[in-house]
Amino acid sequence: MEIKKSVDVLFNEVAQCNALTAEEDFTLTKAVQDKGTDCDEMKKLHEVYNRFAETIKKNFQYTANCLTQVANS
Repeated sequence: MEIKKSVDVLFNEVAQCNALTAEEDFTLTKAVQDKGTDCDEMKKLHEVYNRFAETIKKNFQYTANCLTQVANS
């Protein structure tokens, strides 16, 4: 039950991330292609992707710890 709860927490946190729409992602990516990587659009993409990756990492670590506790019980 604890694992299901941690997965639910993961999905809830990911859903709360300020994710980009497909159109926003395309627009920002196109701007980076046109302007190069030293632009505000690249900073925005980097910020959004890092926030998403950090959320996944944090919840994966939590789930791994839960699994370890279950295995050691």
